[in-house]
Amino acid sequence: MITADKSHWQDWKLDSDADGRDRPTFVQSMAQWALRCKSGRWFQLIGAVGRSDEHFFPVGKHLQWTYEGQGGSRDEELNLFANDAWFAYWNNRGEINVTITRVA
Repeated sequence: MITADKSHWQDWKLDSDADGRDRPTFVQSMAQWALRCKSGRWFQLIGAVGRSDEHFFPVGKHLQWTYEGQGGSRDEELNLFANDAWFAYWNNRGEINVTITRVA
């Protein structure tokens, strides 16, 4: 289980929690093509097994997730990040505190 607390992070000056932005700004809607995880919202907490963008999945504040070898190797790491345009991480600030709990 992946659970984020109530902390916030910022994309430029836009505040967001781990669930991301409900409605993108005009600029974000024009840059949708560059969003790293297309199935997630802007600035939503995203998970990835390994470093391949083929294995991205939206997390948000709470997700019960099962590892099923998504990265292709049992040695792959779970990575978590804010969903933003691939070229726009330079203006991001803050952090989200996350707890990962093994449930089985």
